[in-house]
Amino acid sequence: MKRVLVVGCPGAGKSTFARKLREKTGLPLHYLDMLWWKPDKSHIPREEFDAKLKDIVAGDEWIIDGNYSRTLAMRLERADTVFMLDFPLDICLAGAKSRVGTNRVDLPWVEDEFDSIELANWIVDFPKQELPKVYQLVAEYGKGKDIHIFHTRAEADAYIQNMDRLLSICVDMYGCPNRCKHCWLGHMPNKKMEDGADEFVVNYFSLYFDKIDFYSWLREPDFSDDYRARWQKDVELSKNAKPERFELASFWRIVRDKDYIPFLKEVGVKKVQLTFFGKKDTQDKYVGRKGAYEEALKATDLLMDAGIIPRWQCFINEENKGEIVELYRLAMEIKNTKCKEFEFFVHEGTCDGENRKLYSIRINKGDIPSELAPVFLNYDGLLTERECCEILKNDTSHPDFDLSGDLVFYVSNTFDVYYNFTNMTEEWISGNLKKDKPEELVPRLLAGDTYALKRAKEVTLKELVERYGDFSSDKVFDLDDYKIYLFNNYLKDAKE
Repeated sequence: MKRVLVVGCPGAGKSTFARKLREKTGLPLHYLDMLWWKPDKSHIPREEFDAKLKDIVAGDEWIIDGNYSRTLAMRLERADTVFMLDFPLDICLAGAKSRVGTNRVDLPWVEDEFDSIELANWIVDFPKQELPKVYQLVAEYGKGKDIHIFHTRAEADAYIQNMDRLLSICVDMYGCPNRCKHCWLGHMPNKKMEDGADEFVVNYFSLYFDKIDFYSWLREPDFSDDYRARWQKDVELSKNAKPERFELASFWRIVRDKDYIPFLKEVGVKKVQLTFFGKKDTQDKYVGRKGAYEEALKATDLLMDAGIIPRWQCFINEENKGEIVELYRLAMEIKNTKCKEFEFFVHEGTCDGENRKLYSIRINKGDIPSELAPVFLNYDGLLTERECCEILKNDTSHPDFDLSGDLVFYVSNTFDVYYNFTNMTEEWISGNLKKDKPEELVPRLLAGDTYALKRAKEVTLKELVERYGDFSSDKVFDLDDYKIYLFNNYLKDAKE
């Protein structure tokens, strides 16, 4: 966004929007009304106006506010971004009336009263007589440009508000080869989404966000036979951002596709994280398919042979703790003999999604093998459930879900949308992209006006602990994870 046009009906608030845009971007702002009109309400010669405008348009950076359809084509040819404020007539008339008697930086005089028949008629006639011309010119000259058309002031305000924020959209377009017992998202049926679903999803949010990175997966990446083209499409669909690899890859595909590791290297992958739950039988059971253990070991060797560093993450519980020790010793042998950069770590995982079903075998703090302490994530900061309960037992605040920074939305293969706070269960469905209009759903998502987040305001952490906490439990938790565990119990009971 370097050369920007702001057009639309008089009274819609183009100048206000343009000023907010300048504050966000730092681009120089030019008002066509200030260029054309003099303080005595006469105007400069057309030739002088055109010459001044050509000098502005020739620049590398600018925001130009105003319609002036005679010169719109010339401005559109140079612009890279266009904002059109196509608001209802009553909003534009009210906007024009509200400016009476105020000093404006976009007009060289003060309007004393709103009784000009000429001005009122101009606004009333604009949607029928002028706006179609603007749309026609934008269609003709706007190809390859970033076009934003706002139909409500809320849409325009939301765009300005979210300009600095990155929206990451993760869509379950192809599914996942695994059915891991730890999956915090939960198990969903595998289903290839319809053609064009990716573009539909991005376009749904594009009006409200200037920076979007798009991911065609949210469980295991690259579970698509055309993964190379698929990654390129993800990059192309992203807007003013580029999706990341997050050191993740499909170990299912690593051992089945000889071209996959070369692809990983092409896209800059230096490390790949592989997940373990134990030795052969345990690994196969927790991943949900036979051969998973051998595949993870083979993937480790193939990655090292290609110069990509493997990193093993191990989920520990009361059932597999002994096997995790064995895996640690195997990992240290690999590190000492094959790959000195090899990485290994252990953690308990969250307690939502599928992992919530394993609460009964969640590891007790005193049962963590001492040999694993140096490689256990945040070992010194681990809390027992009883300690979490003691911390929260007098906390009268509500469960807090921060929507102020960058956002991540998950989209299921049925177009349900979720925040990325926790599992993708019925209670957390925040809308459906096929059933809900974007002008209604997106503002609700941004405001937290969804079932789960509204319920969060109805209950305190103290109440959650009293209802669901176990003051005798030594199961390990991160405090924030424990809060979500408690709240998900509450949501489940509320739905039932």
